[in-house]
Amino acid sequence: MSETRERLAGELMPTEWRMLVDHFRRDGLFLVDGTVALLDVAVAVADDAKDAVQAWIESGQLRRPTREEAGRWESEEGSQFLVVIVQPFVLAQRVEDVRTEGGAEA
Repeated sequence: MSETRERLAGELMPTEWRMLVDHFRRDGLFLVDGTVALLDVAVAVADDAKDAVQAWIESGQLRRPTREEAGRWESEEGSQFLVVIVQPFVLAQRVEDVRTEGGAEA
């Protein structure tokens, strides 16, 4: 495991939507689709792996949340996310969508 991957794995943390609102408002929040591992995306962003990051953006697997999603999560009690900070961004994945590195549900 690379040093970056090991460090970021230790920084993964669960949180609720209310803790992400400020990051959403400043456009610093990105959602990671459940088809890819959050840690894989975090390592790619941290390592400036532009081709991988661009591919995820183009496929919709890495994107900013919409206002509609934000409104829905605001109204849902306790919407849970797994997050990791890769400055200046916060990468988040809905807990119900979280996948392990091998692609199986966590």
